Amino acid sequence: MRRGLATAFLAFSLGATAWAGDGGTVTIPLSQFMQMTHPIQAVHPSAPMPFILAGGTYRFTPQDKWVEVDGTLSLRLYQGGWVEVPLLTAGVVVSQATLDGHPLPLYNKDDQYHFMARGAGDHVLKLRYNVPLSTSGATRSFAPHLPAASVSNASMTIEDASARLSSSPAIPMSTSTQGGRVLVSASIPQSEDVTLAWTSEKANPLLHGHAHHEKPLIQANADVLVTVSDKTVRTHAILNCSILRNETASLTIDIPTNADVAALQCPKLDNYNVTDDRDGRRVHLNFSEPVSGQEAIDLTIEQPLANINSAWEAPVIALEEAQGIKGALGVEASGGIEVSMTDRRDVRPLDVRELPAEVASMASSPVLLAFEYHKQPYHLALSSQKGEEVAVLTATIDTADGLTLMTPEGKVVTRVTYSVRNNLKQSLALKLPSGATLWSAYVNGDPAKPVKTSDGGLKVPLLRSQSMAPFPVEITFVSDQGAERLSGQRTMQAPEVDLPVSQMTWAVYLPKSCDVVRFGGTMQPATEDLPRPPVTMGAVATVPNPEPAMAQGAAMSRAETARDKSEVDEKTALKDMVSPARQGAFPVQVFVPQVGHAYRFSSLMVAGGMPTVTITYTSVPIEGLGWALLGLMGLGAGTFVARRYHWGARLADVLQGVRGSVANAQA
Repeated sequence: MRRGLATAFLAFSLGATAWAGDGGTVTIPLSQFMQMTHPIQAVHPSAPMPFILAGGTYRFTPQDKWVEVDGTLSLRLYQGGWVEVPLLTAGVVVSQATLDGHPLPLYNKDDQYHFMARGAGDHVLKLRYNVPLSTSGATRSFAPHLPAASVSNASMTIEDASARLSSSPAIPMSTSTQGGRVLVSASIPQSEDVTLAWTSEKANPLLHGHAHHEKPLIQANADVLVTVSDKTVRTHAILNCSILRNETASLTIDIPTNADVAALQCPKLDNYNVTDDRDGRRVHLNFSEPVSGQEAIDLTIEQPLANINSAWEAPVIALEEAQGIKGALGVEASGGIEVSMTDRRDVRPLDVRELPAEVASMASSPVLLAFEYHKQPYHLALSSQKGEEVAVLTATIDTADGLTLMTPEGKVVTRVTYSVRNNLKQSLALKLPSGATLWSAYVNGDPAKPVKTSDGGLKVPLLRSQSMAPFPVEITFVSDQGAERLSGQRTMQAPEVDLPVSQMTWAVYLPKSCDVVRFGGTMQPATEDLPRPPVTMGAVATVPNPEPAMAQGAAMSRAETARDKSEVDEKTALKDMVSPARQGAFPVQVFVPQVGHAYRFSSLMVAGGMPTVTITYTSVPIEGLGWALLGLMGLGAGTFVARRYHWGARLADVLQGVRGSVANAQA
């Protein structure tokens, strides 16, 4: 090093001398000179990750309920400081961990074991931990949960030469038999969480069979529900099979000869087929792999029922391979069908409250009969009976609220709002009063297009009630009864509908010039007395119903307003309301003014015919009319007395005074 510096200094000095010979010198800072003469150091980039588990070798040792995993891994650190290394899932039981032969502390972080290490270079990590061993019938399985090493090779010895090994997912694996044992070698990818399983065919206290060519030992528990309808008998059965010995790749279920399979489900079902022979109809189930332990079969069959009013055999679903079976059976019916038992063998009746919850939960109607059995096949004869169905209402009207305005010109505008509950009915049929013209129809707030029927009526399309909640149907129509006279009678009618109305209320507005003498018709006021002075309504209402919550039999009230400025000119109340009608278009909603004297009526359970209100009225003030009648009566009496008793002259002055009083009263 010193020789290199001297050479560089000598060369520099000679160069400087040569330059000086030319008449110049160069002076540079010492730091720059040292940089020029210092050896060049190579720059090495840092590693992209602080550590790597280069590879691992494992040995699996199955025990009674656990599998012991012994592993040796190569750990490489790329930096000299402390490094945190994730190792195992927290679901395993660690019994030993060392790093370079020294005990290695582990700690839990985010459900995973970690450890701290330092010192760049290669290290040796050794582990011993246990994972659970699962048993299902003749099959045992476990997941090793290996650390995330780039390469993992494993070996295992199974103390059973008849064991058949499998993995999920599939991995490279080889097996060999030596000394009554199976030796297994496998390579496990880093990204896979593998489950290893093996099935033993060796005879042992619980799993006898293949080695001695014995058939599987199967016990079954059946939950059965029979549903009776007009034309079919539907049977839904859930067979919970316990394969206690060996395993099986197929099962056979016997069903009635006239039954068809409507549905069949099983977790490991590959396919099934139905065959018929002289012994009956069978359903053959083929599994995707041999099954053992618990297996559930969900089967639904259907049989035709030629006559609902007859006796018939309850369907029997039997598992041929089952050495023992017990089951519960429930019977339900739809549409008012009665079911009774006529004969039984090897079944015991139960109270429906004793039926297992698994069967009760399958029913959509009340369970009528319940049974249990402990062998197959059993015999159960049933009888069903159904009477003639009676027509019932599929729709009804809870309330009908009417509002009628009559003008001095004889125009009568009526709006009726029906609160309808509908289950099945397609339309509401109604008949308008004679000479009336429909203006608008609304269903649940939306415009509707009524259609005309052959008998001159109308049909308004209906909605179907949601959760049987009512919806409004609004009808507005107009008729002309001629101009108002000094006295007379007016008849107002509401539409006739084809549904019963539980309660109807009706508000009628008459011109202020009309005094009511009496009421008539099918609608009743609150009392039979003449109404009190009416309320003069001074505004046009814009709400569909002026008395939506009018109580049944509410008293009629009338009082005259004291402010002329609030009055509305009745002769112009219908201005701009009448427009030409048009077919095929949606109507617009018509607002009926509430103007004049208000009278209110109500009726309960309206069915058939048109609700009617008849009003007898006079346009002459009742007080003046009374004085006139009194005067005429007095005049007639006086004339009679004068003629009979010849009072003539003496009564002339008296009669003249009476005539003057009558004239004043009429004025």
